[in-house]
Amino acid sequence: MQKLKVKRKAILSRYLIILALVAIDLIIKYFVEINLRPYGTISFIDGILHFTYVQNPGAAFGLLRGSSAFLSVFTAIILIGILIFLALPYKTKKLETICLLLIASGGLGNLVDRTIRGYVVDYLQALPAYIDFPVFNFADCLITVGSFVLIGCLIYEIILEFMAPKQKTAVAEASPEISSEETEQATVSEEKTEPADTDSEKPSDDNDE
Repeated sequence: MQKLKVKRKAILSRYLIILALVAIDLIIKYFVEINLRPYGTISFIDGILHFTYVQNPGAAFGLLRGSSAFLSVFTAIILIGILIFLALPYKTKKLETICLLLIASGGLGNLVDRTIRGYVVDYLQALPAYIDFPVFNFADCLITVGSFVLIGCLIYEIILEFMAPKQKTAVAEASPEISSEETEQATVSEEKTEPADTDSEKPSDDNDE
C-alpha cells in the first residue's frame, strides 16, 4: 500500500510540474499578446536580445509553416505517449524524467496556444544583429533543452552498453593470470617454510640423547 501511495504521489507530482510549466508559458503569451503586439519589437539588449511579436502557424522556431492541423495531431500523439510513459511504473533516471517533463510541458503549451488562437505566439529574438535566427518562445526553450539533454543521455547509455562487454572480457582474461600468480606465490611460501620446520626439530633430538 505504501509503495502504491509513493508511486501515485510521484505521478501526481510529475503532472503538476507539467501543468505549472504550461501555465507559466500561457501566462507569458497572454501578456505578450496584450502588451507587445501593439509595438511589434522592443529592444531589451540592443543587438543581443529583442522582444518581437510573431504569430507562428508552424512548429518550434517557425518550422513547418502552414501545417497547423498536422502539427496539432502529431503533437497530441507524442504528448499522449509521454504522459502514459510517465504514469507507468518504469524505473527511469531523474534526468531523463526531467527531460520528458520539459518536452511534454513545451509541447502542451504550444498545442493549447495553437488550438485556441490558430497560431503560436513567439516573442524571443536572439542575436538579431548577427544572425537571422527564428523568433521563439518559452515553450520552445523547454522542448529544445529537454530534447538535447535526453538525446545526450541516450547516447551516453548506448556507449556504456557498448563498452560493457569489452570490460567483462578484459576482466575474464585477466582473472586466470591472477589466479596462476597467486598459486605460484603460495607454493613459494610453502617451500620457504619447510626448512624452518626441519631445523626446529633438530635441537629436540639432541636433548633426547
